[in-house]
Amino acid sequence: MTMDARKLLDLLAVLAISVACAPDSAAKSVEDPGFGPGRAEVDEFHPDRKKRPDGTRPPLPEPAFGGRAIVHLEALPKTLCYTIDNSAITRRILYELNETLLLQDWEMHDLRPNLAGRYEVEDTLVLAGGRGAGDANCAFGTIEDDGDAWRVKPLSTRPGDAAVRRIAKKDALRVERGTVLTFHLRDGVKWHDGHLFDARDVLFSWIVYGNPAVQCGEKRHQFQKVVRAEMLDERTVRFFYGEQYSLALPSLGDMFILPSHLYDLADPDNAQGQAKRAADPAWTPTAQEQGEYVNTNPHNREWVGLGPYQLVKWDAESLEARRFDDYFDPEHGGYLDIIRWRYIQKDAIAFQALLAGEFDFYSRLSADEYFGEATEKPLFTDRYYKGYFYSTAYWYIGWNMKRPQLADVRVRQALAMLFDFDEYKRSFYKGVAVQVTGPSSMYSKGYNHDVQPFPYDPAAAEALLAEAGWYDRDGDGVLDKDGVPLAIQLLLQASNPVTQKFGVRYQENLARVGIKFSMMELEWATLLDRRYTRDFDAIALAWVPMLESDPGQVWSSSHQSQRESSNYVGFVDEASDRLIERIQRELDGEKRAALLRELHARIYELQPYLFAYNPPRKFALSKAIHGFQAVHIDPNYVIRRWYYPAGTPGTRATRARQGG
Repeated sequence: MTMDARKLLDLLAVLAISVACAPDSAAKSVEDPGFGPGRAEVDEFHPDRKKRPDGTRPPLPEPAFGGRAIVHLEALPKTLCYTIDNSAITRRILYELNETLLLQDWEMHDLRPNLAGRYEVEDTLVLAGGRGAGDANCAFGTIEDDGDAWRVKPLSTRPGDAAVRRIAKKDALRVERGTVLTFHLRDGVKWHDGHLFDARDVLFSWIVYGNPAVQCGEKRHQFQKVVRAEMLDERTVRFFYGEQYSLALPSLGDMFILPSHLYDLADPDNAQGQAKRAADPAWTPTAQEQGEYVNTNPHNREWVGLGPYQLVKWDAESLEARRFDDYFDPEHGGYLDIIRWRYIQKDAIAFQALLAGEFDFYSRLSADEYFGEATEKPLFTDRYYKGYFYSTAYWYIGWNMKRPQLADVRVRQALAMLFDFDEYKRSFYKGVAVQVTGPSSMYSKGYNHDVQPFPYDPAAAEALLAEAGWYDRDGDGVLDKDGVPLAIQLLLQASNPVTQKFGVRYQENLARVGIKFSMMELEWATLLDRRYTRDFDAIALAWVPMLESDPGQVWSSSHQSQRESSNYVGFVDEASDRLIERIQRELDGEKRAALLRELHARIYELQPYLFAYNPPRKFALSKAIHGFQAVHIDPNYVIRRWYYPAGTPGTRATRARQGG
């Protein structure tokens, strides 16, 4: 066994302890098997940074500006408009092409000003009689307990609210904490086309979620909790929630920002809107017109953003972005001049392209490649080094609970007992993967480490199936019920070796107990369409959970009938709904984490997913590039921190390029 293999195995042994014992708030500090609180080692695996006998590492080289990085993509995005796309691939690219009001710090995970230079969070006091349709029966501001009354310090920028008010508790109905959020935007921020960014962009970016014609069903719910928003001036925008919401600030802080002048037909600077009004001065866009305009906007692919890199090319195999010289925060604007994301569908072909020098970064090394001869030969080692990091991602099999053969929880539990996860981890992953049992990030306190996976137990599984009415009545070797055989078809992404090999092994196991199991490989876009239309028995997909997100997006029964909902398996459970409602209102992080762990246990018991693995991502990176650093937030690295050392041909000492 190589040193890398031993190190990985040793770290896996620590995983349960290190994550379970993480500090009180994931936003402060999180332990993981690869690194502890705060910053991981920069260039930890780079051969130039190997530890000396005294345990220290050689110093990092001086960064230079310039150069290019070619990064492998496992799938091409359908769009770069993240409002209508919930793909992790899209989000990873947008980290460099766009910005949000607030930014979650890559290491410490707290929210920090970004497009918003500062923000304020205040409360709502609902007076007796209820809130009603407007705000007349509410008081807003910082609300403190003052004995038999509430002391309300009003919003400083609300006209007429200059004085502190004291409102008797008998005249008040309830206090809703953290329900008024005001964002003060930076000056001088420019879109990539030179148009100034302002509060209209922010307000419009929220408004689209309320338009039923916009295809944003997977994200709509969290922004619909905002009951009102207002633009106080060109640099200030305020949002009002109807009730307290634990993820109010993270949701708005991370909201995808659209350029209003390119997406809002009512914007005075929108070219298409201008043409419509020139033909008919009374024209105003309908909700349907506006929704279709967002869904089909050419800028969904010709993206104009706010990030340090500007999209300049998108073809059938790659996207390319170049440095945007007018980026508002040049000190954090990256070192590279060009980032290219290149798509090759099949991992085997992508690995050969890597060996041919066609990539600088590839994070889909298989266990055989990582631990085998292929990455020990000069063809690899002369150009690349290898390493690994743990992400929040896990893959799973989603069961369509609306299908009769999968509606009974006993069937789904039996299916969980018919795969030997421990053996597969040893044989396929060389022992270096973690079997997950719930939806939360393993690095968060909402993940329930006390939940144990169902054991591999075919006899117990057969008993559960028989109890649910599935047994072989006609002697043909296939379980049946009401004259229908127990048959399941699994949809999976074409050329995905992980799910392919899993499916073959699972098929063998299920056949032994009389379950017909087949597989159909589909291109990514087709697979997603089948998911949205619920046209599947079982589907192999992956989630990349944030350190904390609203579980209602995936698990609330109110979303299971919506076409674009993330609850595409049709999960309906009253107990889970009650937990989700409590989680959404609970502002105390420790109490909310306890509720999330309770929800985790409930979901695993009901088995809407066959939860699979969180494997380490094994990568290859060009030795010429420095600055790689593992982080807990997807994609678990920050491209704008990568650089070529000073003196590298084609680089320069300053950010500015010759000629501009």
